[in-house]
Amino acid sequence: LGLSKINRWVEWVVRRGWLQEELTTYIGHKLRKKLQTKDIYVGLINMQHGCVSFRGKNDTLAYTTTEFYSGKYADVEFRKAILESLS
Repeated sequence: LGLSKINRWVEWVVRRGWLQEELTTYIGHKLRKKLQTKDIYVGLINMQHGCVSFRGKNDTLAYTTTEFYSGKYADVEFRKAILESLS
């Protein structure tokens, strides 16, 4: 499974219209199944949140991040260790 295929699939899924939180979870579960692993991290980072942008406050400058963790990535210390190793 190549990265470009993941990108194309995510773009296709996003067009179906989702709540960002549900989209993140859906992508995480589908990747777990396709990649046959429990260890998945999905982060939708700095996305414009439709509920905030188009309803309520109408804040078009509001962005949010949602994340999905499973397996090893559900452990906070494991995630911290990875982030530290990248810096």
